[in-house]
Amino acid sequence: MKNLKMKKSNFTLFSKLNEDFWYVQSRRDLLEKILLKYFDKCSNLKILDAGCGAGFNYPTLSGFGAIYGVDLNNLAIAQAKKYDYTKLFHKDINSLKYRNYFDVIVAIELIEHIQDDQKT
Repeated sequence: MKNLKMKKSNFTLFSKLNEDFWYVQSRRDLLEKILLKYFDKCSNLKILDAGCGAGFNYPTLSGFGAIYGVDLNNLAIAQAKKYDYTKLFHKDINSLKYRNYFDVIVAIELIEHIQDDQKT
């Protein structure tokens, strides 16, 4: 996976927009609608938030079960710690040793940044 570095100043600004930014909220709403088609809230799912960033998806995902996050960006992981992730991984998603462990894997705004998406 190519490690795309975001400038710290840009990352800080983007993180501040998290809660109020229309794009983030609309993405959360869409994610919830999709998940509700297949699962009930409080389903006790094990969910991997791949490319979790600063935890933008956590508020929506947390209603469905235990959330694990993975991201290459150490600034993102530091920001995501404000949420109650079951576990956060600062690593490449392809290096996780959790094969067939998760019920749901969410990879919003991740796949387009991966050179070998078929492998992932």
